[in-house]
Amino acid sequence: MALIASYPIRMSPAAVIHWSEFVRETRLSLRAFVCLMFLVALLPASAQIPPTITLQPQDQMGCIGGDVTFRIAATGTPPFNFTWFSNGIPVFGEMSPSNSSFTIGNLNLGNNGDSFFVHVNNFYGSEFSSNATLFVRDPGICEQPTNTVVPPGGTIHFHVSASGTPLIYYQWSFEGTPLSDGGNVFGAYSPDLFISNAQTTNTGMYQVMVFNYVGSTTSVLARCDVALGPVITSQPVSKVARFRANTSFSVVAGGTTPRFYQWYRNDVPVPNATNSVLSLTNVQRPEVGLYHVTVSNPAGVAISDRVHLQVRLSLEGTSAISREEATDVLTSLSNAITLNFVSPPTLVHHGVPLLFTTYGSSTESWETNHCGVSASNSMWVDYYSPRAELTRVSTEGSDFDTVLSVYTWDGIESHPPVWKACDDNGGYDGTSSRLYFSADARKDYYISVEGVNGATGTVRLEVGDTIRKAVFTNGTYRFEIAGAYWYENNLQSTTQANAPRFSWPILLTLPATNRDWVIGYTNSSAYADGIRLYEVGINTNSSAFP
Repeated sequence: MALIASYPIRMSPAAVIHWSEFVRETRLSLRAFVCLMFLVALLPASAQIPPTITLQPQDQMGCIGGDVTFRIAATGTPPFNFTWFSNGIPVFGEMSPSNSSFTIGNLNLGNNGDSFFVHVNNFYGSEFSSNATLFVRDPGICEQPTNTVVPPGGTIHFHVSASGTPLIYYQWSFEGTPLSDGGNVFGAYSPDLFISNAQTTNTGMYQVMVFNYVGSTTSVLARCDVALGPVITSQPVSKVARFRANTSFSVVAGGTTPRFYQWYRNDVPVPNATNSVLSLTNVQRPEVGLYHVTVSNPAGVAISDRVHLQVRLSLEGTSAISREEATDVLTSLSNAITLNFVSPPTLVHHGVPLLFTTYGSSTESWETNHCGVSASNSMWVDYYSPRAELTRVSTEGSDFDTVLSVYTWDGIESHPPVWKACDDNGGYDGTSSRLYFSADARKDYYISVEGVNGATGTVRLEVGDTIRKAVFTNGTYRFEIAGAYWYENNLQSTTQANAPRFSWPILLTLPATNRDWVIGYTNSSAYADGIRLYEVGINTNSSAFP
């Protein structure tokens, strides 16, 4: 205690009062008080914040025999001490003074007009709340009617609970007009109102007046919607868009209007996407994903099928290749991978990188692992080899840790595909994958992309070379080069078939980048060349080459 006693603690007179109140009200021992003082003195000034009440107590309407609760909220440096006052007198006994809420039970008419406030203090100051008033009515409503939704032909039911001096009477009204029993209305003069065989004309605001010989009170307004829940009559469909093109998803729904729409990408709401049509412009990597829409009205919510947006990385051409994302989870997609292996409907084309998502995918029972990595979220695509060659497959540019596998299949559904090649972390960044396999001409190969440790994300899958779409017209030879390139590359050319690679003249230098792009190259003197060979390859003289 010598160390504690020798530590200097300076307190203002007001602070001494706050401390004395805290000690008295919490009944701290002297030893505990001194220890607390020592800890407080060690706190930096920035942590020594007096209390500030952020939520004041609100007026409460009570019911005879019921209870009400007053609440406050405060900020500052804890701990806090709360002392509640009823009609100016501190409340002790049945209520702990350290709570930020205060409940009064078994109310009676004598409590009508009582006022309440609270004093909050900590080690550094105190604050008094504003006053709140308790109202107890005769009669009083203990349970208010609540909003409801019923289908056409259903039964509307409203309930109210009240107390007060007997006898208590009730009068329900609809849109301000008193109701009476008869026809499909029952209980117009009781705590429970029923309207059978409800129709849209019964949609509106209901209210009840409760009265006795002492007085009367009126409930809150409660709304009833007689409505059919939304029904989706035309589902959105998966799309494959060209790089930087525009595309859209749409849904058609029935049910009672008004209907409200909200589109989602990978289960995250798309900002401002609240129409039946979702328009996407200049689609690139951030737009790739799994989309669905919710349609709602007062009667309920309908959720659409989930569909994919894929992007093929080409700026040229006007017709998108018709295909769908392959997954074994989305039953709305035709020909998805099922319990038995079938050819996935998604195609990847030679030299045309494809962006797709693995979000929402899973695996089949026969997929125990891919390249030694446990299977969890695999996606499959079909690659048709146009010729016999050593084919490059890469997930470089994907935004998560991928595993890449290539399989063949004999076309029998009960037979799983047969492994041919795989890679984990062979890409440029140590998490993407890259492999080469010997492809036969005019044969299908099945490519699986798996995430490590269950990871999912956007895949950039590329099969084959990046010089494609060659066209020869009127002596002009034009082709397309697709990026990205992870190291600096050169487009080189020669008219001498036997010339060594290092001697080929450089036509273009393609800088290292992780962005997807497409450029076109045109040779306007193709007739004069007779023959010319082109190749894109890594610039081994670049300082960026490892």
